[in-house]
Amino acid sequence: MNPNPQPASDYASRAREETLRRDQLNQSLKLLRRVREAALAGDPIPPVEELMAMTGLLPTATDDPLTAVESLIEAATAEREASNRRIKLAKALSDASRGRPAATSAPAAAAPSPSSPQPVARSNVEGSPLVDEADRLAKISARDLDSLPYGAILLDESGRILSYNDTESRMARLPIEAVLGRNFFTEVAPCTRVKEFEGRFRALASGQGLPVVSFDFVFPFPFGAQRVAVLLTRGANPGTVIMALLRR
Repeated sequence: MNPNPQPASDYASRAREETLRRDQLNQSLKLLRRVREAALAGDPIPPVEELMAMTGLLPTATDDPLTAVESLIEAATAEREASNRRIKLAKALSDASRGRPAATSAPAAAAPSPSSPQPVARSNVEGSPLVDEADRLAKISARDLDSLPYGAILLDESGRILSYNDTESRMARLPIEAVLGRNFFTEVAPCTRVKEFEGRFRALASGQGLPVVSFDFVFPFPFGAQRVAVLLTRGANPGTVIMALLRR
């Protein structure tokens, strides 16, 4: 167990820094679009090196000046989208580390009643606030799972729980000792025995699916439904899968 989880202020600082970066990218996009409009009107295009220095971006194509400008616009747009995801993640983690549900801009899913046999599962890879955590999760050790401000479960390929962090234990109201060694799908959360959840896990665990899978799922707990952003990725050790769960 890590006695010093990252404080909320660190995540808030990360969000502020990323917001400044996004603002810079917006300015770069405005500049590049003006250059493109001027070029289409017949004005000369500044040297590509000058545009690179002004924006801090690298073009993927330099066949001709206009193509290079288009390439820089694409790079700035992609980086801005990634920056938006990082801002969303930092804010969500800041909320989670304070013990509050993550406030995200994703559309709300219809929450079933606790007795509903069909929990909601929605694929939302790009919109998930956990997507940018995938690399970190793929390298994290079992003993460091408690340092995470969101739920995290280490599973073997069959779905047996190898490690279960404090945050998930608290959010799901399940004692850690009651779930260790049990199968997540058949014994702990049978509501996940649907293709949208267990099916994705099986595909990833077998190596046939994508290395990272993210989606929203509504768990019908006895104490009330919880909408959760779920991310699955292969663990640091062969034959393991990390499941991250961030309450919406």
